[in-house]
Amino acid sequence: MYAEFRRHASTLQMLITPDGYAESGEIVSAALYRRVVSAVSPKKQWRSSFLRSLGDTLSTPLTSEAEKDISMDMRMSFAVGWLDSLAGGGWVIVKEPILVEASKKDMTDISTQTTPKKMLYRINQSRTALGYPEDLLTPAVAE
Repeated sequence: MYAEFRRHASTLQMLITPDGYAESGEIVSAALYRRVVSAVSPKKQWRSSFLRSLGDTLSTPLTSEAEKDISMDMRMSFAVGWLDSLAGGGWVIVKEPILVEASKKDMTDISTQTTPKKMLYRINQSRTALGYPEDLLTPAVAE
């Protein structure tokens, strides 16, 4: 899932990837990628964090719905806290989030903490098709 937020003339881009399998068959944890693009840093690098909790192993199946809910809450707590800070910091979401498929090649990149460039290409194609502002440095406008 890709989401874009604006505050003044800065754009925050966020990508949350799912759990999945790399080309090797290795299990890859969900990850959160983010960056803030501004006039000062127009080509800011993406930062990434895996969304997993202490002792979290995806290879251990969770049997009950309660276990699954607790595990997901623990894994997403970082992302939720981060999103809460965006809301409190005056960031405004641009349009609706974009859902994009993650390929095994994307998951291989994610497993090595490399930015999934092919996924970002698909996101940029979707941004254009869905009418997102072309310029990432356009000031936020209340809709």
